[in-house]
Amino acid sequence: TYASQKLLSIISSAEFSKELDTCVLQQCMSHPFREISHTVIEPLFQSIRNFELHINDSEDALNSQVHVRRRENVGLAWIYLGLLRLKISLPSTPLDPARKPAAKVLQLSDRVSSLVNRLRARQWQSKLIHGEEIPSDPSSLRVLDEAEIFCQKRSRQEKKIAERPQNAKSFRSFYHEVHRFADSIGGVNAVIDLAKCLQESYTRLSEESSIAISREVNWQKSAHGFCQRLASVYAPYEDLFVPIVNSIRNIQQGLRELSGISFMMRQTEEEFLVQSVQQELLSFPMVLNPRDISVCFDAASTSVLNGLDQCFKAHMSNSRGFHR
Repeated sequence: TYASQKLLSIISSAEFSKELDTCVLQQCMSHPFREISHTVIEPLFQSIRNFELHINDSEDALNSQVHVRRRENVGLAWIYLGLLRLKISLPSTPLDPARKPAAKVLQLSDRVSSLVNRLRARQWQSKLIHGEEIPSDPSSLRVLDEAEIFCQKRSRQEKKIAERPQNAKSFRSFYHEVHRFADSIGGVNAVIDLAKCLQESYTRLSEESSIAISREVNWQKSAHGFCQRLASVYAPYEDLFVPIVNSIRNIQQGLRELSGISFMMRQTEEEFLVQSVQQELLSFPMVLNPRDISVCFDAASTSVLNGLDQCFKAHMSNSRGFHR
């Protein structure tokens, strides 16, 4: 659409928020899109913009600020994209969209029947007065043309009707269930709050960081269970629940990216001083004692070796391929 093209052209604008108001709030007619313009759409494009600004920056290590910023912007972009897709994929009314064409067909059929009755009345009038069975006056011809147009519209709407299986659960229950998810753990405020919690965990103590990661794991489990329920219970509504599930997967991807950064920062914080030594250590899996490495690394400082004691034990406990 024109609004989407306009958004892409003003990503790099210094007055992005002001331009967004002009582009979205004035030109876009979608109420869900306008409702989340500042809470979701603006941060989405800001994340894309930040990623593009740092795409050519060099990085020295996995825990470098450049690497963290890149992963963070990618994760936030996935989250905001998922929230946007979820918001616009939700059904707007408890009426099954597949039944809307059927309702239009009924309305058009009533309109055609009314016009046909008018033509029949004019036909009898013309036969009695002029002896002509088919009326040729302009008014009757206009009614005939109008009836033909409505018949064509009815034919097009009939092709759009989708039939649900007889044993399908009511669409109203599907409507309420997806909206309940979008208003609770899938809501904009709830997801953004969890994302901020994960971002703050980068500099927190290990216990507080573990709490943030646990919250993310619980959210992932709940979202995954909800997606499975949609696929199993509401299988006849595949045309409706697939876009919703895909949008939730986007959010899951983004949150897991932020959680991965937090986990990476916890790992690298403990092993930062011995990172270069550990890389060499992987070449000698049969070392019995971490202090024996001093034979191979005469230049290693005492602080590095002291830190290696703790990090080596953690590494050996998590690596099944290594033996003490």
